[in-house]
Amino acid sequence: MGFKPKVLVNPLCNITLVWDVLLNRETERMRGIHRHGSVGVGFGQTLERAEHSRFGFIGHTMFVNYRRWLETIAKEYYGDDGDLTQYMINEIELFKTRIEICDDPYTSKGYEVIIFEGAQGLLLDQYYGYFPHVTRSNCGLKNISKLLHRHKYAFIEVNYITRSYTTRHGPGPLKNEMHMPESVVDNTNIFNEWQGHLRYAPLDTDLFNMVTDKDFALFAPRRAKRINTVTCLDQIDVMPYINDVVYKSFGPTKDDIM
Repeated sequence: MGFKPKVLVNPLCNITLVWDVLLNRETERMRGIHRHGSVGVGFGQTLERAEHSRFGFIGHTMFVNYRRWLETIAKEYYGDDGDLTQYMINEIELFKTRIEICDDPYTSKGYEVIIFEGAQGLLLDQYYGYFPHVTRSNCGLKNISKLLHRHKYAFIEVNYITRSYTTRHGPGPLKNEMHMPESVVDNTNIFNEWQGHLRYAPLDTDLFNMVTDKDFALFAPRRAKRINTVTCLDQIDVMPYINDVVYKSFGPTKDDIM
């Protein structure tokens, strides 16, 4: 209680704007039965704008001259009438009160322990996954390894985490898909128009081992140690066989981890 985390933001980061969200959703809606499986939060459209317009990787300008930047992008790229522009100005002003701009927190802040969180599941990786049902991101170690290469750490531990079953929302292949058991509860993936209902299948342990082995072999630093964690074991009856499992979670808190 009372903990207030400090959010450090690189000034060159991409920023998802309200227009990105709306265009992302409309694009997915227009695909009809050929939907890719977007969750409708604008991530893919943000990168599309960054790669194919002059309104891309200019986060430093955004934080300094955000009003002029937003008015320009609204007029020249999205054709907004001004209401959404003012909404975004208000959001950026609030955002700036809750972050600290920092070029390289890994060195300038002197942290001894740094935890990187992966970007979604490995099978949503733009190179590993089942195209086009993928995200516009590298979900494993690839991006992290670039940062680690610049900074020398004495100990690196790579933890691949999976539920004890497989889930997917939206379109895309799901081997051995079946009805969701009543024992499986997920309060974080709520139905919406873009991601649909959460889908369920038994965990394909061979696929998990293959994809994580490949990611670790390609991108893990030479001195890295690999471990695996299986969660949600309180929701199924059978422990899946996965190589090198170190941690097992049987509930929602740290006290449930063995």
